[in-house]
Amino acid sequence: MAHTKPKPVRDLPAKLRLRLRESRIARSTRRSPLFWLVCGGVMGGLLVAAAGEAARREAMDRAMFHAAVDVVLDRYVERVEGPGALRSNLDDFVSNLDPYSYVLDPERASETRGRDHDPRADGVGAAFVLRPAGRAPARIEVAFVREETPASRAGVRAVDEVVAINDRGAAAFGHQGRLDDYLQSPQGGELHLRLRARTGGSPRTITLRRVRMDPPALVEPSVVTIAGKKLVWLRIRTFLRGTQRAVEKAIDAHRRDDAGDIDGWVLDLRGNPGGVVDEAVGVADLFLSEGLITRFRGRGGQIVRQERASAAASDVQGPVAVLQDRYTASAAELLATALGSSDRAVLIGERSFGKGSVQEMIGLADGSKIRLTVAHYYGPDDEAIHGEGVRPDLALGLTAMEHDQVARSIHDALFAQTSSAAGDDVRKPVR
Repeated sequence: MAHTKPKPVRDLPAKLRLRLRESRIARSTRRSPLFWLVCGGVMGGLLVAAAGEAARREAMDRAMFHAAVDVVLDRYVERVEGPGALRSNLDDFVSNLDPYSYVLDPERASETRGRDHDPRADGVGAAFVLRPAGRAPARIEVAFVREETPASRAGVRAVDEVVAINDRGAAAFGHQGRLDDYLQSPQGGELHLRLRARTGGSPRTITLRRVRMDPPALVEPSVVTIAGKKLVWLRIRTFLRGTQRAVEKAIDAHRRDDAGDIDGWVLDLRGNPGGVVDEAVGVADLFLSEGLITRFRGRGGQIVRQERASAAASDVQGPVAVLQDRYTASAAELLATALGSSDRAVLIGERSFGKGSVQEMIGLADGSKIRLTVAHYYGPDDEAIHGEGVRPDLALGLTAMEHDQVARSIHDALFAQTSSAAGDDVRKPVR
């Protein structure tokens, strides 16, 4: 019997070609368990091998780096002072990671420990913020000025630009850590500032002598009445150890003295540079009875810590307004976004600074320290703070924040049911 040569697949009818392809697919998926076990083992082995290769390359890179350092120290034409060169390069390496990571040599690390034990400091009564280079060049600005200090008496005002400090511009400092270190060290004893007013014009030069000052109060409470509404106004300057307790004491004192005659609360975070994150979490917990306060994400976005509100710690009733400006940063932003995103407070003012990172002090064997960014923190809805800032619900410019308009805005945001302009609800559902 003669054998008929089969037709090529392309010559078969379309329906038959489709059935044939489906049949092949079905046969290809009906493999034995052993087949899939072998495939899984092969794929797993490839992934493990890839991870091992990446680790091997990293180890080789580190070994090559150390070998290169040895070559330079041993063979460069001039003698290289090893410790100094290595320290300088370590400082450059760390400080180039981000504006908040840097190295403190043993002397500076010791001075920092001394300042931690004695909070008094020599200063001029002004806080300076170094805005790192980005879309605009780096610049130094005045964040806030304390009353009755050398800075206030010389007419220094918030948002003034500091063109130079002792002839050193922003680029010479590089990051906030170096600026703070310089201002707090003996070499900054007398500060020659070139200032440009926020309204513009040519820079002027002033000389400020640093004086011994006690730290400002962590919390400055007061009572204000706006259109018949009594508000407890809590100006929180910074978040150091004891800030949460200071806020609690102020709340308890006003509730006792005013015997329930309180219509609302104002948390004034303008110019607050942040500080100890746990203190800000504790303050948020005073106003929140449930829900997430913040979450921390480390390398690769992995959640390394979460903080939730506790009903036991929360007994503050009444609407809340949070005032913020462009210098509200770090832990202060954590507090603002925790209350704002939870609809517990209305946020009023400017977009905040945008520093949502956590730094850890890591000691080295010689007494020096590395201040290293180890995590970023996020709001209750996983909204990013770092590099973004916290957007206000009601935007007010700097000039409005300094005058009576801020009081009217607080009243309208907390108590007015409708906007006179558009008839829209101008307040968030605060409790």
